[in-house]
Amino acid sequence: MLVTKLKNLIRHWLFKTVIILLMIGAGLYSLVTVFNFIQAHGEEGLSMQYDFSDGYYSNLDTFYKDIYKAYYSDPKQVNAELINKLKQKNGYYYLVKTSTNRLYSNVPNLKTASDYYDSIKYTERIDGLSEPVWVNNNSYFNVLPPFQEEVFVGMTEEQYNLENNFFMDSYYKRNLPLLYKLGGSICVLLLGLMYLAVVSGRKPNSDALHFHRLDEIFLDVYLVIWVIIELLQNDFAANIAGSLTETGILILAMVLSTIFGLLGILYWTMVSKRFKTRTLIKHTLVYFVFNHTFGWCWRKILWLLSLIKNGPFQLLPITLSIGFFGYNAITVIIGFTLSVSFDFLGFLVGAFIYLTGLGLLMTYLIYQDQQVEQVLTTLGNIAEGNMDEKLNISGTRQFRRLAEQINLLANGLNQAVQKELKAERMKAELITNVSHDIKTPLTSIINYVDLLKTQGLDAPDAPKY
Repeated sequence: MLVTKLKNLIRHWLFKTVIILLMIGAGLYSLVTVFNFIQAHGEEGLSMQYDFSDGYYSNLDTFYKDIYKAYYSDPKQVNAELINKLKQKNGYYYLVKTSTNRLYSNVPNLKTASDYYDSIKYTERIDGLSEPVWVNNNSYFNVLPPFQEEVFVGMTEEQYNLENNFFMDSYYKRNLPLLYKLGGSICVLLLGLMYLAVVSGRKPNSDALHFHRLDEIFLDVYLVIWVIIELLQNDFAANIAGSLTETGILILAMVLSTIFGLLGILYWTMVSKRFKTRTLIKHTLVYFVFNHTFGWCWRKILWLLSLIKNGPFQLLPITLSIGFFGYNAITVIIGFTLSVSFDFLGFLVGAFIYLTGLGLLMTYLIYQDQQVEQVLTTLGNIAEGNMDEKLNISGTRQFRRLAEQINLLANGLNQAVQKELKAERMKAELITNVSHDIKTPLTSIINYVDLLKTQGLDAPDAPKY
């Protein structure tokens, strides 16, 4: 009773409406969340791939600009106070190489530029001809030193790892809340879609599948209409977005997303119903047109194939003939096209393709000849009296049937010979037994006759004999 009430409850139209509203709300919540995230962090912030390169170049670029300001902002003198601050910055090191090969650096005991590279693992070189470094649409090191002068900026491995860890923490603090919110919304949408797939077409107190007028629309036609509406929505939004405020853009996006979502949910219910009735493919305009336009031809083709397969025709020779004819036609066309386009090289390619087809056909004919030779050899052995000979062929269907019939024939002959030998053996045994039974009384008669001849008929024992 409780199960029935629960089933009727989840099939009620009001319950379905609540679920659909929850799905739309989850989608709008995701839209607002992403919109606010873009406003706070920019579109680049939507990248879920962890990348420290932007932070790395940003920090080095800031350090480089301080170096440039210290050494090159005033051509007559350097900024000694700023240089002292740069030298006190932990983990960051620089090298300024002038056009006269004079070196300025905060690396202790530095004698050559190669010593700088040996000391600093993560470093960048900027000279008067350097191109700016672009990372995620951000430009770095776009202020260049004078011609023939070089500036090297870098950080130690410890400083790199420290900033990388800091960047990673910031990355997760920024993106994890967004991921949690989007994940929750996606779960609500998936659960809602599964629920609608189960209850679509069902009503309380009825297990029958119910359809409405919109279900009569072909699924592919509805899908095309849905896509066209979405394209028109995007075009409309693009045309008026420039004249709207950020709040207006958000409201417009929510309205268009709601329309798009409702159309999508309706399509999902239509697909679910057709899936339950196993008419998902049949209820499409493509299938309808194909079935009514080419259905008769297709049924005739199937009938012809069935006739070839089960009738007096041999399917393989016909298939080979048609296939080889088509192969020849295609290779002639391709060979002619290649010859016109690539002259002699095209002719060689076309000839190779054609000869390959001939080689395959010859291989098949040789294989068929070997099958025939195997059949003849087996029949010869059977004719010589080897009734236990078996023919094993793994070729075409016709050869396999021929092998089965020959094996049955050999088996039948073997059984007939065995029966004949058994009959002859029984006949010999019968003659032997009869001869033995007759020989014993004849011997006794001969012996009594000899006694009568010897003693005479008047002997006292003659009547006994």
